[in-house]
Amino acid sequence: MNKVIPVGIGIAVIVVIAMAAGFIGYEVEPTPSAIPIDQPFSISSSELEQQMTLDPNLVVIDMRNSNSYVDGHIAGSSVDVMEGATLDKRIKTMFGRIPEVTQNMHVVLVGDSQSSALNSAQIMNDAGIKTSFLVDGIQSWDENLSTKMTPTVTSSEELYEQLQNQDDVYLLDVREPSELEVTMISGSKNIPLADIFIEENLSEIPTDKPVVIICGSGNRATIATYELAQHGIDFQVLEGGIIAWDAYLDENNLPKH
Repeated sequence: MNKVIPVGIGIAVIVVIAMAAGFIGYEVEPTPSAIPIDQPFSISSSELEQQMTLDPNLVVIDMRNSNSYVDGHIAGSSVDVMEGATLDKRIKTMFGRIPEVTQNMHVVLVGDSQSSALNSAQIMNDAGIKTSFLVDGIQSWDENLSTKMTPTVTSSEELYEQLQNQDDVYLLDVREPSELEVTMISGSKNIPLADIFIEENLSEIPTDKPVVIICGSGNRATIATYELAQHGIDFQVLEGGIIAWDAYLDENNLPKH
């Protein structure tokens, strides 16, 4: 990999930006002190292809919009915005919920172009997450792109209709067991977020049907897709999480599931 000239964003600046972006109020724990990584690294498509077979800690995140991802993406990659307040939120949750996984993780960001991913890669490196960006973005990928039959997110209304129609979906709740006492969708399987990154637990999750991932607001569910995508699991995130689910049921006077 070739080092890239630092963008020059310091930790102090990142902290100020994070406060302005509104860290307060997210469903995460405070970020512990992290060792910043000086520079983001570029990675070519050929290097990435090789690393995806060799590095078990590699996570590939597609930063394009969901429609572009569904139409064609690198097999094994997940999809996430990873910009602005969303990026700040992911970093805090990753260090708060899965610190050991995060410290060993190598993230590769894929954008429409190189520039769209470089800045986010720098911010993640400053936060202590080893992050690279794909040189020239998705256009540089020489291999065939994978497509996806289902959307990457589903609304509470869509999920309710699926359950009413008894569609064959697998409900995966990645919240902590203590959170399930408030609301849990009937028939869902609970595997807390940290346990998703333990490979033997993935054998419980089917690969032949859509998996709808549920958490409090959609934040932890999105992070869970990083691991599920690597194993070819067809994921959908419940948009807005259990908060949106409860609100939908209440607004429509529907029984709790």
